Amino acid sequence: MDDRRHSVLVVGATGTQGSAAARGLLRRGHRVRALTREPARARHLTEWGAEVAAGDLSRMPRWGTGHWNEAYWETKHRIEEAVRDGGLPAYTILKPSFLMENLLPPKAPLMFPELARGEIVTAVERHVRVQMISADDIAAFAAAALERPGRFSGQSIELAAEAPTMHEVAATIGAVTRRTVRAISLTPSQAVAVGCPPAVVRGEEWLNEVGYHAPIDALASYGVALTGFGQWARTHRSRLAQTGG
Repeated sequence: MDDRRHSVLVVGATGTQGSAAARGLLRRGHRVRALTREPARARHLTEWGAEVAAGDLSRMPRWGTGHWNEAYWETKHRIEEAVRDGGLPAYTILKPSFLMENLLPPKAPLMFPELARGEIVTAVERHVRVQMISADDIAAFAAAALERPGRFSGQSIELAAEAPTMHEVAATIGAVTRRTVRAISLTPSQAVAVGCPPAVVRGEEWLNEVGYHAPIDALASYGVALTGFGQWARTHRSRLAQTGG
């Protein structure tokens, strides 16, 4: 017998989109397993006939071990869910990658204190490419989302303009400021031992193991010009020179 009913897993089933998808599938006679982090919020789906399962899709290795500041990521997720489920007539969630401005005061003295001596000391591995975005580009995307809600509303957009290695970052800063700047890649324990803040080092471990995944090429379709790191560095040449001492 040809059973045209399907068994379907709906991820994020308590969100606006997931909930609607689950209800629609159930109405059409399909079997639905609803995956949600908060089963208590899925009672309405149970009443419709869905099987509810607790779980989520964390891409991070070592999640649940205490290695990461999990409260930070959980809070971000809850805020996004509140926006999606808040009944707003329009919304856009922008997710910026590593800020280029981290290489300027007031962040640079904390994150890259050795830059004053011409060194960028991190636990970022030599081959790792770090997606970056400038603060001005984030502002430009925010303005575009406000002015063109039809193009942006309902979307969660990861933002990055370029993905250099830290050694390429150092070379660019050196070329722009006309001085010698080099990047030094240490292990996490070595980085902490030489005085790098543990919280900063943990973030650099995250760059190694997970990192940002913005669809850089696809972002051009939004019509917002993005600033490459070289262009950004030239614009901020004087402040970068001051950072270098």
